[in-house]
Amino acid sequence: MLTTLLLCACGGSDPSPADLVPANLSRLDPNVIALVEQQITRIMAHPLDGASYAELGMIYEANMLWADARRAYAAAVELEPASTWWRYHLAVATRTAGDLEGALLLLRDLALEHAELAPIQQRLGEALTETGELAGAAAAYRHVIDLKPGLPEGYHGLGEVKILERDYAAARELLERAVALDPRYRASRYALGLAYRGLGLFEEAQREMARGIDAVPRYLTDPLAPQIHEYAVNLPARRNRAAALLHGGRPDQAALLLEQVLNEQPDNATDLNNLAIAYMRMGRFEEAKSTLDEARRIAPEKFSTWLNLSSLATRTGDSGAALAYAETAVQRAPEMAQTHVALAMAEAELGHLERTAASLERALHLDARDPQIHGMLAEVCVQLGRLDLAEEHFQSVLALLPDSLTGVLSLGRLYLQQGRLERAGAMLTRAHELAPGNARVTAFENEIRDHTPGGLE
Repeated sequence: MLTTLLLCACGGSDPSPADLVPANLSRLDPNVIALVEQQITRIMAHPLDGASYAELGMIYEANMLWADARRAYAAAVELEPASTWWRYHLAVATRTAGDLEGALLLLRDLALEHAELAPIQQRLGEALTETGELAGAAAAYRHVIDLKPGLPEGYHGLGEVKILERDYAAARELLERAVALDPRYRASRYALGLAYRGLGLFEEAQREMARGIDAVPRYLTDPLAPQIHEYAVNLPARRNRAAALLHGGRPDQAALLLEQVLNEQPDNATDLNNLAIAYMRMGRFEEAKSTLDEARRIAPEKFSTWLNLSSLATRTGDSGAALAYAETAVQRAPEMAQTHVALAMAEAELGHLERTAASLERALHLDARDPQIHGMLAEVCVQLGRLDLAEEHFQSVLALLPDSLTGVLSLGRLYLQQGRLERAGAMLTRAHELAPGNARVTAFENEIRDHTPGGLE
């Protein structure tokens, strides 16, 4: 049908809608075909509307048809050259379609015009790294860090540049910072392993590289990203979209997508686990349990299923089952810190604080760069009366995340509990620097005042 329509389209328009149809359209996912046919019809009705071509580019990008996305974005930019984000996505599609040189030309111009836009700087850093222009790449990633100091992407990119420069000590520092900001960003884990290997820390390298296997880079979001995600309709794209929705706090939408995916491929244990997580976040615990039971039947060796079963049992108040599931997760993956963390959480629910501390210590042995584990162990040490160890772990949290308000307040309260008012006051000062006017900071200030003879000045 689409071919017939194109033959009847007005000839001579530039760009031509006929040039924007994938050669293998009939072999694509039916959902993709429907979107493409609908959008080409709109383009034919308004052949000089750049937004229609850009929307077609988004459809192709969302479903990973990169060469087609490039042509559609190029048509949009030809009609409206001043559109920053269309040009940006033209660069992304150009690079992913295999033309690094063409993408780099586009990104250089964009970066000069828009030094304030971190996503452009990140992509420029990546392209320059791939061409071996390491000084320029480092400058681009430093700019990302300046613009987004609380996100790991800039530190990750600059760390990779330092690895290529064989400055492994600098790479280690940057990548440890990236991992502290987001311990679950696997690409930074793998890169940190490379840095450790360069420093001769082979045991640490092996551990981090194992955690980062099959990692993919992560890019800073831009204004077109939400709309592009909405067009993800083939199976791989819908899976990626569901993961993004889960991460972004939209479990209801993620569940709808995953239910559709599982109707087409019902035996995928990863999809079942993600659907169960979505159900748990919506409070649909019975559906989460049946979904996880199915995942366990399909792939009993998959440790993440046992972790999710443990989490679900905790949420539904079955502490004994949570402990049993967590123990099985540890058996399945004893080298993964998160299994020991899950075990510690189950043990804590049952009041087994000594065992909780031991499990967290094992987790830290496997992942000493995770500030969350340090914070959990510090809190347990406080409950056990091991205040010196608690202080050590709270300090580790702040060494990894210097701007953590929670870390500052927790350490400050520990100092207050120990009667070390001067140090507690120093933490209050730091808390005011991080979050002036914050209610939690005000509450901590009142606690200090209550413990200070004569009150605070």
